[in-house]
Order: sequence, then C-alpha cells, then structure tokens
Amino acid sequence: VDGDDNITGTRFHVYDEPTEESPFTTWEKIVADKIGSQVWKAVYRRELWQSIRFPVERLYEDLPVTHKVYMNMSRNVLFLPECLYYYRLNDQGISFSKDNLDKKTYHIFLGFLDMFAAAQDRANEETKAICLAKTAKMAHNVLGNETKELSYHDCCKRFLKDNQFAI
Repeated sequence: VDGDDNITGTRFHVYDEPTEESPFTTWEKIVADKIGSQVWKAVYRRELWQSIRFPVERLYEDLPVTHKVYMNMSRNVLFLPECLYYYRLNDQGISFSKDNLDKKTYHIFLGFLDMFAAAQDRANEETKAICLAKTAKMAHNVLGNETKELSYHDCCKRFLKDNQFAI
C-alpha cells in the first residue's frame, strides 16, 4: 500500500490454492530465497521462537532468523493464496533510503551467509548450490560498493576465496 492507501500490487505470491508442505520443504525454499524470509508472511506458534532472537543492530534481520523457525517445526505448513497482510511502502523508510547502502548490502550478505551455513548441514545439493550462488552474488555486490568500511570487503573476499569464486 502506498502513502495514499492505494494497493500498488501484490508481492511474494506463491500459491494459487491452499497448499500444505512439510517444514523441511518450506525451510529449503526459504534458504534458497524462493519464497522470501519475511517474518510477517506467517502466523507462528509462540514456542517456535523461544530460542530464536533477532540479531542486534542488523538490518534485514529476517534473513538470518526466519529459516531457523522452520527448522524447529514438527507440523506441516499451510500456505493460503489470499493476501491477508498489506505492507505500507514508506519512501522515507530504511528499505528505500540511499543512506547506508553499503551497510544494507553487507547485512543482506550476512543474512544469506547464515542461510548458506545452515544449508551446508541440511539441504540437498541443488539448494546448497542456489545458496552459494546467492551469497556469492551479494558478496560481489558488497565489493562493488565504494565503501570505506574495509571489514565488509575483507569478509566478502574471504567468503569468495573459501568457496573458490574469483574476486
């Protein structure tokens, strides 16, 4: 919804009819970034979050935590085709701000890095490859920014070197 309360479109639409999936299948889609990791896209049982916390002072904090919730689930996940949540687009908000672009890009990289690490232990080879490619792409995006924060570059270069990507 834009600033004038107009519905600008739907995003993140996944299914045309109610669909039930195992938590593991949903987890794989989240770490492969096929359905996104926004926390607000679901209703959760409180106990799933008892041991999970958002990282402090991180932007895009959904990336490193949402997939962990699905790792804790024992019951299937039900997806509904209806749009039940409207997100207000705020051109003054952090998502649209050009400020701290380096930091935002780096924090997205860190979120993908966390999902990549989780995929190494649990995912099939296709999902691992997708996670690797998405994380490497974000590392390259960080390196393409003209940041003064060299620690951002060091971390990304280390990831690319460790995973045999050309820097």
